Amino acid sequence: MKIAIQGALSRISETLSETLGHSVVGRQDALDEFLRERWPKLSPLKSRLQLLMVRNVLEPLVIQPYQRRMLPVLFGPIYFQALSAAVRFDLFTLLDQRGELTLSEIAEALEIDPKEARVLLDVLVTLGFIQKRPSEEASYYNHWLTKWYLSENSPLNIKAVVDWYHYICYKPMYHFFEALKTGQNEGLVEIDGEGDTLYQRLTQHPELERIFQKAMEQISTSANRSLASYVDFSQVRSLVDVGGGNASNIIAIAQRNPHLRARIFDSPSVEKLAQENIQKAHLQDRLSTLRGDCFKDPYPQDADCFLYCHFLDIWSEEQNKFLINKTYQALPAGGQIIIFDIMQRDDGKGPLTAVAGHPYFLTLATGQGFIYSAQEYESWLTEAGFTQIQRLHLPQDHIAVIGHKA
Repeated sequence: MKIAIQGALSRISETLSETLGHSVVGRQDALDEFLRERWPKLSPLKSRLQLLMVRNVLEPLVIQPYQRRMLPVLFGPIYFQALSAAVRFDLFTLLDQRGELTLSEIAEALEIDPKEARVLLDVLVTLGFIQKRPSEEASYYNHWLTKWYLSENSPLNIKAVVDWYHYICYKPMYHFFEALKTGQNEGLVEIDGEGDTLYQRLTQHPELERIFQKAMEQISTSANRSLASYVDFSQVRSLVDVGGGNASNIIAIAQRNPHLRARIFDSPSVEKLAQENIQKAHLQDRLSTLRGDCFKDPYPQDADCFLYCHFLDIWSEEQNKFLINKTYQALPAGGQIIIFDIMQRDDGKGPLTAVAGHPYFLTLATGQGFIYSAQEYESWLTEAGFTQIQRLHLPQDHIAVIGHKA
């Protein structure tokens, strides 16, 4: 048993060194010498016991679970760029439209060499985006979820989200370490222009802003269904969506609540896009836009509900308290505030969608934002004077925190 334990420790050192790229040769030699000195007669069994321990205990219970967590992080840049390349080639739409294709057919359609096509396909197959059917000449086809999320033909596709990460987030996140040290959005240096936030810089890059707004729309599409479906707007008559962007939030809400009128309160740079979307939805008789800076300009005094959807996580605690207090002052008695977002668990342990937002807001967006917990929002609402505070858990890690003005 002692040899088995020592052999297990020895093999753990070897395996972790292989996984992480560190040499422990000196430690291994010392351990072998120790075994020969203490148990010379049993030493020949060492390798056999090691093999049994590694194959039946350490690999399935220790090493493989560790690798499943570590390898996607270590190789994350490679995996993401493979996905991004496939989206830029529109490979998933191609497979959706034409069904199964061989390597040579895919290479021809993408206008690249078959060898390079195989490089891309091997990664996508291993990651599970694409399925490979073995045959004399193997064929490739989309995983059924890939059809939903990465084909242009699907209304649920998130191709613009991949473009957002590629064109807007990827290079700036290289500066995460510096941002941690300075507390500033150091990654903003990668996007030219005037202004201290990503949103100000995007107004000077129309194509990047288009990608950003499209990505936000795709992220919000399924979440908006939950907001409109499960949050009660039956008592709301006039809603203001602060930072409402392209108006996708108020469109979804208005379609399910025909009695309701709504406006977005946002910068002039997104007003045109919002108006176009409202017209496409044939809701211009009930929906409109209102230019404004939420920190500088007064809020409308005729609204009985203010919505903050994927917005307060952009700002610092002090700025959020300012906006919540400003909302309280603008609302009539009986009015309500709705905060709808991905929120961190109260114990700080995830979810992954929440903790991924912390580095983004610090390094790029504003240098001040954070994915806050519902508990934090509830405390700020209470501090501002709101009562009857509710917390509604919704799909995809979203939560709605609702407060009423007495």
